[in-house]
Amino acid sequence: MNALKQRLASSVFLWGTLAFILIYFKLTGVLLLITAFSVGAQYELAKLLKSDKKQAIFDVGLAFCFPLLYA
Repeated sequence: MNALKQRLASSVFLWGTLAFILIYFKLTGVLLLITAFSVGAQYELAKLLKSDKKQAIFDVGLAFCFPLLYA
């Protein structure tokens, strides 16, 4: 039951933070959230496909993921 309370509390906190960002920052907040999720997804993909040759490609992709979202 303790795990359920912890998950519920973290979910309420995260949804509240998301609502605050979207209401307070409007379009800029949406762009920041999209960027954060995209960079996180690129990082996870790089970790999943970890090999010597592929790692260099995904490191470069991770480095350019953030600026390309705003281009």
